[in-house]
Amino acid sequence: MLLRDFCRRNQIHHRLLAVALVAALPLAATAANSKSYVVPATPEERQALARAAEAGEPDALYLVGALGIEGKVQGVSRAQGLSALSRAADAGHAEANYLLGVIYATGQGQPRDPQAAARHLQVAANAGHADAQAALGQAYLAGQGVPQDAAQAKHWLEQAAAQGDSEARINLGVLLTSGGPGVADPARGVELLRAAADQGAATAQHNLGQIYAEGLGVPAHPQTAYGWYLLAAERGYQRAQLGLGRLLLQGGSPLFDPAEGAAWIMLAASGPPNPVTEAASAVLTRLAESLPQELLTDARERARVTMMRIGMSSGQ
Repeated sequence: MLLRDFCRRNQIHHRLLAVALVAALPLAATAANSKSYVVPATPEERQALARAAEAGEPDALYLVGALGIEGKVQGVSRAQGLSALSRAADAGHAEANYLLGVIYATGQGQPRDPQAAARHLQVAANAGHADAQAALGQAYLAGQGVPQDAAQAKHWLEQAAAQGDSEARINLGVLLTSGGPGVADPARGVELLRAAADQGAATAQHNLGQIYAEGLGVPAHPQTAYGWYLLAAERGYQRAQLGLGRLLLQGGSPLFDPAEGAAWIMLAASGPPNPVTEAASAVLTRLAESLPQELLTDARERARVTMMRIGMSSGQ
């Protein structure tokens, strides 16, 4: 698989995750994985690649383009790299179309163009490119560059999942669990998420926690939600830390533990600037106004001990 990290395909339901086709773009890795060429290391190899590209050979155009936009080919500017990629894409090259879809979706080095991104992803997806299928499924789910269409989202996530794309399986699981008429299949959705969670996927563990906490497609079950949230939270997953904290702060719940809940909120709020950190900080502000000082002191100590125990190398 190429460009595995171009988007955070973690959660897709609007209450579980905001879908965004944005993230780091390892272009050099893409080029290095070209099926027909290796990254040219000698003048002779560079000349051979240039001749093949000038002759319009799609694999060569793709590699020149991918390397060119990274500044890895002497004498090839970013604009020339994009032009080479476009020529390869016009010839039906799946990887070139996928890479252009990523570039237009993320706006790296140029304005974002969701419609162009979707067009290129569609070509690559039609050619069987699993990453493009997964990305196109998310685009349909979010209405980014294409009309919002849960049925199309399900179709393309199914295609990617059938090829073994683990993130597509997680996203498909969330969609099936919390989707609307025509796409909902809670039993299968939970099955897909459970399989990924059992393999240690923190995203799936968090999703299961939220599904059982809120009763999304399944009966609400706080104890089950707690177990899944805790697994992801102890791996440093911010969203799970926030969800776990909120679960423990629910008055009237058999799990009600304000000190422990506040501690997890504190951990979630200690992350780098992002929407999860902001949400956790807002909860902390309210807690500071409503909880006794001694309880907050206890929570801070619990957070300190937990942080030392689990470490905080985490994601959202």
